[in-house]
Amino acid sequence: MEPTEQTTQPELQPEQTVQSVQPVQPERIATRTLISDNVSKRISVLRFPLIVLIVLGHNTLSRANAVRIGVEFQTSLLVDYLQLIFTTCLANCAVPLFFLFAAYLQAKKNYSYPVLLKKKARGLLIPYVLWLSMATIFVVSRLSFPVSDLKIADWATLYLGHAEWFNPTVIPLADNTMSSIQFWFIRDLMILVLLSPIFVWLIKKFPAAVLVLSVIAYMLPFEFRIVDNQAVFFLLGLYFGLYDFPFFEKIDRINWLESIVLLIVTCIAVRKTGGVLLNNFMVIAGCIFLLKLTGLIVANEKACKVLSYLSGFSFFLYAIHLPILSAVVMILWVHFFPMKNVFLCVFEYFGAALLISAIGTGIGIGLKKICRPAFALLTGGRI
Repeated sequence: MEPTEQTTQPELQPEQTVQSVQPVQPERIATRTLISDNVSKRISVLRFPLIVLIVLGHNTLSRANAVRIGVEFQTSLLVDYLQLIFTTCLANCAVPLFFLFAAYLQAKKNYSYPVLLKKKARGLLIPYVLWLSMATIFVVSRLSFPVSDLKIADWATLYLGHAEWFNPTVIPLADNTMSSIQFWFIRDLMILVLLSPIFVWLIKKFPAAVLVLSVIAYMLPFEFRIVDNQAVFFLLGLYFGLYDFPFFEKIDRINWLESIVLLIVTCIAVRKTGGVLLNNFMVIAGCIFLLKLTGLIVANEKACKVLSYLSGFSFFLYAIHLPILSAVVMILWVHFFPMKNVFLCVFEYFGAALLISAIGTGIGIGLKKICRPAFALLTGGRI
């Protein structure tokens, strides 16, 4: 989930330029770092909504969760389909798109490898360590035994995840995963940046093969182990950037009816039959829908201005919404608005996520005004 350097994802906000990039033939690799004003705006306006979708995705209604926190829960077909569309589909589009944008902008900016590593150390590594350290303090403070009992494997899991590698011994840790689970994306992104010179060489040497294998690797239940299989979108982003592929223009050629029908059909298919292949088709349909939506947003000057401003706080919201903020808001929410009927379930689903987003963004805005250096440090210079 960087206004100046960043994904995902808080990752990169493009540098705006006054000169537009003219499309070139796919065979010709782009050697200039210019990013068209239209592409810059369309990436920028999507960043904050994608983070809100991530927050929504982490506010997942389920009977198991309701029972665990001792509240009533009433589900229905409406609730199930809302979750399917917004959580299973659209929220799961955020990570692929952040990988795509991060790699695309990296390729277009074309920094030397030492400069790239220096920028990413500031923009990704420092915030990663700081936020996970704060989350780790919170997790460790809740343990019922001395901190000295923690082994190296436990600390490694808290900061890196991958419990299957380290075999941690701390039982209370939820799913034996990292202390702030959303940072798996930043972890994987840093790995991909380190390996990016190899990817660039492969794309230049075997462009067709890399493109085909990337699609196959994503559509099939293939595990890379080191990074999530959604990382193939990082390869696609590098490909689009190196060959100056106008992906927004291609997406715009799909009309709205086709995009909406594709989204609905794939959602229904996943609901009825499931499966990795159909689920990934659905995510691609969701990505197409969201990328097309940016065209409408950019055309609206007021909406574009607001979302461009909020994009500067997208990383902060991404970082702060878990583990504490979301937990506190959701517990208090169901205390005052118990999910006794379908309306209250839907109200919690959207309302709690929007409240978490508003509080997290508000804290970021306040911190930036009160102590700009602290905000810059926590967001990797994203000011």
